[in-house]
Amino acid sequence: MTRHFFHPKDSEGKFIEPFDYVFSGGMGAREFCGENNAWIYRWDVQHNVADLISLMGGREKFISNLDDMFSQPLGKGKYSFYAAVR
Repeated sequence: MTRHFFHPKDSEGKFIEPFDYVFSGGMGAREFCGENNAWIYRWDVQHNVADLISLMGGREKFISNLDDMFSQPLGKGKYSFYAAVR
């Protein structure tokens, strides 16, 4: 299932694989994201929400993706998560 995330590419333009949208990014999540993870950065287009809705497949899928952000478990404890992205 496609999750509609922005996915980083390497210097040759190839998608970084494997890439975990929650935990990838190196210490402080700074390798691919600036101080957060891909779940947060997928919403960072406040200047053009209408096109983001369209890219995600419409209003219902957009709402479903937003609901997922608040309901998906991290898969590890809060402090382990913070240690990975601090």
